[in-house]
Amino acid sequence: DDVWKHQFQTGLASMKMDDAECDELITAYLNLESAYRLATSMFPPNDTRAIATVKALADACTKLKMFEQAEALYGRALSQARSSHSDTDADGNFLRLALALMHIDAGQFQLAKAIFDKEDFGALPSEAEPLRRRVTDAVQLLKVFAQADELLLQAKDAEQSGDMERASKLANNALSQMKQGLPPGHIENARILRYRSAILSQLGHGEQAEDMKQRAVRIERAHQAKVAEWAQVVKELPKVTAAEGVAVG
Repeated sequence: DDVWKHQFQTGLASMKMDDAECDELITAYLNLESAYRLATSMFPPNDTRAIATVKALADACTKLKMFEQAEALYGRALSQARSSHSDTDADGNFLRLALALMHIDAGQFQLAKAIFDKEDFGALPSEAEPLRRRVTDAVQLLKVFAQADELLLQAKDAEQSGDMERASKLANNALSQMKQGLPPGHIENARILRYRSAILSQLGHGEQAEDMKQRAVRIERAHQAKVAEWAQVVKELPKVTAAEGVAVG
């Protein structure tokens, strides 16, 4: 128990939640991965220490952009919370919030929106002010995303009805709306740029369509480069399988 506690607390201290550097995050991950293996062997799944360890490791995965593993671990923590009958308490609420924020970090806005639409995260404790700010920012971002996505759906409806000028205008409005919540280089902008490029091409504006397409390509390449860079950073880290709690690879 003392070894687990030391690894767990050291991992949390290294993460520092807001301003941890990459090396600190890796240190946090290694300590929490060790604590995770200990907790899996020492505590029953519904023990609050086991749940907290899984959640902390998932948080570290999120910060290291290991989103697939983070999602699996949050799912495991939620399952364990349900078995401990704490899923209806603040523990379960915080776990669902952490999962939603992970989806936002991963750019999976539809998945994040589904959680925020279903859950009420307004009753956070007063001491959780940094988290409250993150929730406020997340709500605003998802509102912008939903509005942009609705404009894009309207554009596609206009395209289906043959009103290409209206489709082009709506797609441009969707792009402008998205930029209110996301930086111009975000991968979501590439999706809208490619759609508008296709519409402009159908309207006979070949040069403008090509410009839109190339902007999308630059965003996509930059995004792929960042993904590859982070994959290189974490490739030597031991991975865990959320289903079994065993270190692999």
